[in-house]
Amino acid sequence: MCRINGLKLEMIRKAAKMSQKALAKELGVAASTINNYESGKSNPSDEVVDKLCMILKVHKDDIEIQNIGFNFLNAKSKSARKIESLKDVVRIMTPEETENWIESKRVLSETEEKEEVEVAMQYPQTVGNKKYIVVDARLIHIPEWQRDTKMSKCMGIAGEFNESKFDPIKVYVDNGKLYVADGAHRVIAFILYNEGLEKGIMKIIVEVLNCTKEEAIFTFLSQAINRKPMTVEDMYRAGIKANLPEYVNLKYFCEERNIQITSEDNRLENPIGVIKPSRSILRYATNDKEMLSYSVRLIRALGWSGSSKNALTLRIFYVLKKLYAHYGEDVVKEKLTKYCKGATYYESIIYPIKSNGELYDLLERKMRR
Repeated sequence: MCRINGLKLEMIRKAAKMSQKALAKELGVAASTINNYESGKSNPSDEVVDKLCMILKVHKDDIEIQNIGFNFLNAKSKSARKIESLKDVVRIMTPEETENWIESKRVLSETEEKEEVEVAMQYPQTVGNKKYIVVDARLIHIPEWQRDTKMSKCMGIAGEFNESKFDPIKVYVDNGKLYVADGAHRVIAFILYNEGLEKGIMKIIVEVLNCTKEEAIFTFLSQAINRKPMTVEDMYRAGIKANLPEYVNLKYFCEERNIQITSEDNRLENPIGVIKPSRSILRYATNDKEMLSYSVRLIRALGWSGSSKNALTLRIFYVLKKLYAHYGEDVVKEKLTKYCKGATYYESIIYPIKSNGELYDLLERKMRR
């Protein structure tokens, strides 16, 4: 069975100017089957997907949902969510507690450990100016200045282990022992992963820094400075490429309403506004589509979208949703139409407001007039 993005299938079918009935006939199934595929009620077999792609002249990657084990609406992997629901899991461990945990897993004496590290250091792999060795993860120690360990994160990495996702762990040598400078969570995850193997252990590649403890601490502190985090734009482009439903839903929603997504390569000539594909907007488009759709229609009816200042902001959507909850959509529309209409009003009164609470208070007073 192949998981496909039904919305993407619908978009491709319509672009090919085919009805559900016509596609069903070509495929040799009932029209209701195509409807079930597009609505997400069922998924086709691999054989049917291949035939669909041949009929629509697309590649399988264009409609298949890539399973990456991560929920972008709450920024947690499936494993992490499952683990955090368990009552007997230690959530956070201090560096000292983490070191004690690893110590309980070690099988070598201190002398044997130092000998193994010494042997590994005699035969390193060198790439450019970097030196790598292969060791048992249990040989790596956690210094007292390291970060706290979030066990759900470690267990999540171990449960969906893929070494290609991560840079090598960075270690330094102090008194013949290996200490982690960067990658403590991956050390724990690797130990957990090995415990799940039926036999033997898998050793890990680590980068050995030629530095003192003080220099290693600087490496640790500079992580957040030197690494560029994934932006919402980065996530959007990757999500669209992987056919993830939450991203395709947002793309389809905006295209239907002539809204420009900031990360979208296809630039609209004259959009009514722009939307940044933040996690909150993804949640609205996926779980609260009717509210989001009504809000866009209301913003257009009020003339706010005629302003040169973008009116399709998360703050506007958030406050409108709160007003609907207290007064209902009809009352909100009636009062805003009466007291808050026009692009000039939006630019001079609404746009300068910089907090959700201030905007809610302003519009809520209009509801009570």
